[in-house]
Amino acid sequence: MRLKIAWVCLAAVGLGIVAFGVMATVLPTAGEPMMRTAGVASLGMGLFGLAITLIPFRGRRQWAWYTLWLYPLFWIAHFAGRSPPGKDHVHQVLSADWR
Repeated sequence: MRLKIAWVCLAAVGLGIVAFGVMATVLPTAGEPMMRTAGVASLGMGLFGLAITLIPFRGRRQWAWYTLWLYPLFWIAHFAGRSPPGKDHVHQVLSADWR
């Protein structure tokens, strides 16, 4: 049961990242080159995470568990460092703007 809850949550995170990537790349308001670049990078990261979640993680491969720690490490680094390219990214909304 814990494995199923874990992979469903990880798949939801991957889908959310893919959705952000598609929106940032395709929507007309995302015309800035940096936003499109972030969108393409997010799309790749989301697909990478989904592929690892749906195949090796569900297959109980230990390396997949360690590899998927990329998600929390990525978010912690962005929240802590208020990473560029600015305050217009979804993952930076909670950092400085909402205090």
